[in-house]
Order: sequence, then structure tokens, then C-alpha cells
Amino acid sequence: MKEYRAKEGRFSLRLHYDLAEIDTICLGALREAKMLPSQPQAIEIDRFLESYWGVRLVYEDHDHDTMGSTVFSSKGQVTGFTVARWLDEEGSTTSDRRLRSTLAHEGGHGLLHQKLFIADPTPSLFEADRGLDGPRNFLCRSSDIQPVGATPYNGQWWEWQANRAIGGLLLPIPLVRKIVAPFTEETRFGDTLKEYQRAIAEKELAEVFDVNPVVARIRLAEMFPQEKHPNL
Repeated sequence: MKEYRAKEGRFSLRLHYDLAEIDTICLGALREAKMLPSQPQAIEIDRFLESYWGVRLVYEDHDHDTMGSTVFSSKGQVTGFTVARWLDEEGSTTSDRRLRSTLAHEGGHGLLHQKLFIADPTPSLFEADRGLDGPRNFLCRSSDIQPVGATPYNGQWWEWQANRAIGGLLLPIPLVRKIVAPFTEETRFGDTLKEYQRAIAEKELAEVFDVNPVVARIRLAEMFPQEKHPNL
């Protein structure tokens, strides 16, 4: 991770993570919490949040534009997570999986952004419940929580990084590779996904890891970029 002093924007500090670094951080946290299965299956993301940080996941009556929050102390410690009750009560497979993505997004903030609270004492982005010295909520809205690549980048690098952690936490690379192995072939450039089986692999990932298809599609594209053929 690299730190830069920002001359403008909402923070005095900007954090930069390589994509591989985010994956490594997520994988290490899952292992430390003993929440990384030995075989491919859905990550128990709610249990991971509570186990890794030793905090409670609280369901609250957020408005329909707010999906969750990561709660920090004034020293940058994660003290809790909240999720919108309405998201949990919809009851469809799509909404249940969106809830899982929301929890992973909040976990991304917890893993990657604690230093922002220590470095920048101003609550310009974070809404204070009990003043500057009390816990603060990193509120995340529906427009903030999307798999990387699903929407155009809007300059909010902290949300981009938290979204990148969705794949890192819900689809850990070692487990994904076990699922996609039958759909790959070895080339001089390494293992390559067979393009005619990409859709099948995406569907398999979505079902095994209990994520919405767009999450599986983008994760697969990160690990196995789609071949681009020049126009003839």
C-alpha cells in the first residue's frame, strides 16, 4: 500500500493498493478468521465480519438509498457494521446475494480504510453520530456498492477499492481456480479460459459462491481477461 498527500478532495490522504494486494489482504483476513473453506463454497461473510473484528453486525432501518455502513472509532478501529433491514427482508435470491455483496463491500472498507480516520479528523465524508470523538459511520449508498467494472469510475477511489474487495472476499482466488480448472487450457501465456465455456464458468461460480451473475462475470474477467480479436 502506498500513501499520498492529497492536495484536493475529501481526504488529506490518498491510499493506493495494487489489485493483487487487495486480493492478498482479503485472503489473509479470511484465513486469519478461519473462514476460508478448503473446498469451493459460499463464504459466510456475515460470520467473517463478526469473527475477524470481534464486533456485531446490526440490521437497521436505513432509507432505501442506504445499504450499510462500517463504524469506526476516532482511532480508526472498526467497532461495528450495519446493514439495511429492507435489504435482508426482500427474500429473493437476487436480494440475498446483493446483501452478501454489501457485507463484503463493508468488509473492504474495514480492511483497507482504517487509516483514513486516523489521518483525517474531519467528518466531511463520514457522518458522526456522537461528534468527532465518538464512533463515525462510513455510510454506503446503493450507487456506491457495485462490482468493479459494473459502473463507470466516478473518482471515489475509496468506494472503488471497497468494491474490489467484494471479489476478494466472496470469490477467493484459490477457490475460484478450483471451479474454473475444467474450463481452462494451458498455453504459453499460462492457464487461459476457454472462451466458448466462459458463460458456463460464470454460472458455476455464481451458484457455488452464492453471488449474483454480474459479480461472477467481473471476477472471472479480472482473473481471465477476455480475448480481444482485431477486426479483419
